[in-house]
This record gives sequence, structure tokens and C-alpha cells, in this order.
Amino acid sequence: MLYHKAMDHVDILFDMTPEQKKQSESALTSIALNYAQCCIKDMEYDRAIELCDKALKSTQNNQQRSKALYRKGLVCHRKGDLDRADSYLSEAAVLCGNDPAIISGMRILPTCTIY
Repeated sequence: MLYHKAMDHVDILFDMTPEQKKQSESALTSIALNYAQCCIKDMEYDRAIELCDKALKSTQNNQQRSKALYRKGLVCHRKGDLDRADSYLSEAAVLCGNDPAIISGMRILPTCTIY
């Protein structure tokens, strides 16, 4: 898959300035999040969780963290784990509560405590 190859290419860069390193980490996080979305569509839920965890470890950007948490919540919902889904979606809402995807995600949960 092209996302996997892109992650490998960005991941092996070295001798970068601090700004270049920050940009490559942001790119790697975006690639991981997009790849996770593809995995969700293909029902490869365990791989999607791994990619979201990788994204969460590599960024402090609230929007990217929110996307990763939202996608983890979506996976948990699809697997029937509503408590964990609620937890991840609630955490995503704290970071970027005005994001329409997060609001929509919270509304699908019967146990939703925020929206």
C-alpha cells in the first residue's frame, strides 16, 4: 500500500534541522492518520488502532490527536465496545469539540455524555 511506503520514506530521513524534523513528524502523522482511515474502510480495525496509536505518540498537535482519538473511537464503536468508543470520542471532543466529525461521532453513541 502506498501509505506504508510513504511512512517508510519519511521515517528514514536523517540529518534534519529541528524545523525539518518537526515537518517530517507532522507529515508522518498525517500519513498514519490517512492510512488508518483506509484501514477502517477496509475493516482492518487492529491495524487502524496501531496507526492511530503511532500518530498519538508522534504529535502534540491537538487537531491531529483529535483525529486519531476520533478514529480509535469509531473503531471501538464498530467493534461494539461502546464504553471505549465513548472514552476516545469524549477525549477527542475535549481537544477539538467543534469538529463536525467528532460531533457526529458522539451522536451515534447511546451513552454519549457530551452532546
